[in-house]
Amino acid sequence: MKTYTPKPKGLLRASNNPVETVRIRLFFAIVLILNCLSIEAQYEPPRISFLDQLIGEEVQVIELATSLDSLLINRKKYQYQKAEMSVTFADGTRQAEELKVRPRGRFRNMYGEIPPLKIKLSNSSLRRQGYISMNELKLVLPFGSGKRQTDWLYKEYLVYKLYETLSPYSFRTQLVEVILKDTGKRKRPIRLQAFLIEDKEEVANRLALQPCKQSHLGADLSPDHYQMVQLFQFMIGNTDWLPTTSHNLALFRNSAGGVIPVPYDFDFAGLVNTNYAWPNDLLPIANVKERYFMGNYPSLESLRPVIQHFQSKKDELLQVIEAFSSLRKVDKQQMREYLLSFFDLIADDTVAERQFVHLMEGPRGNHY
Repeated sequence: MKTYTPKPKGLLRASNNPVETVRIRLFFAIVLILNCLSIEAQYEPPRISFLDQLIGEEVQVIELATSLDSLLINRKKYQYQKAEMSVTFADGTRQAEELKVRPRGRFRNMYGEIPPLKIKLSNSSLRRQGYISMNELKLVLPFGSGKRQTDWLYKEYLVYKLYETLSPYSFRTQLVEVILKDTGKRKRPIRLQAFLIEDKEEVANRLALQPCKQSHLGADLSPDHYQMVQLFQFMIGNTDWLPTTSHNLALFRNSAGGVIPVPYDFDFAGLVNTNYAWPNDLLPIANVKERYFMGNYPSLESLRPVIQHFQSKKDELLQVIEAFSSLRKVDKQQMREYLLSFFDLIADDTVAERQFVHLMEGPRGNHY
């Protein structure tokens, strides 16, 4: 049977003329090259923040040079001073930045050997290197220079990682080794373990949120996210936060207008168990290892969904602790046992109801 193959009207006829054939081929080659150039011109490499680069490249060492005397003398002023930073990545490459630093925080700023720092990079330098203009980071340093203080730092870092496991609405962190070089009188560099914390503005940019300027939690609070924070703080044994003043809570507003609280600063938590921590003095507990649920709920059922979420994440949370190689086994075991006691509690409805369904004691109870 004969078949019929239609010929498109625009089909170019084959030519027996060699010159014409060369011209046709040259025409198509030029068109192809122009198309490729056009596509390449439209393509832009993905724009990331400086912190994205630090996290993605597994930072090994950060060298930070500034005047330590000026930093310590002016703790209470919270003023920026000049500094230089050099970052060494896992592959051995180095990147240098001029920036500013200042003390941050309250208790650790006043009493720590070296205060926690706020880092502010140059926006013009970031733009030249193709980074987005997210130029602020927080640097958490050990409370002191001993092994015990470094272990506290590791534990607090792990608490941040626990909340990252539970919720995408969290601060990202990056563990680093810091070499502090004094540009003043001190000549010997100080080598410390530390970790970086994502700035509030970058959290908002990454999650398509707006930083919320209100200083307390109101009627527009997202109840699911607030319950997540409440139960998390109970799990880690932390009462160093206040919804009435948003103390140690960063507030963000989503596109629907709801307010999402994100917790930070966990060195007063029972899971970290520093020797300088004490519980909220408005509460009927004697030490930070005792848990107290800072909430008012009419029934256990109102908390059931968030409890089930925590139960579904139990193995992942325990693995966060287990997989961290920098902490001693005895410390990891203590953290593991503390978490397991929480999961035992929420598995028993009678015990859970006794913990969660109460009118919080203290003069501020009605605000929780």
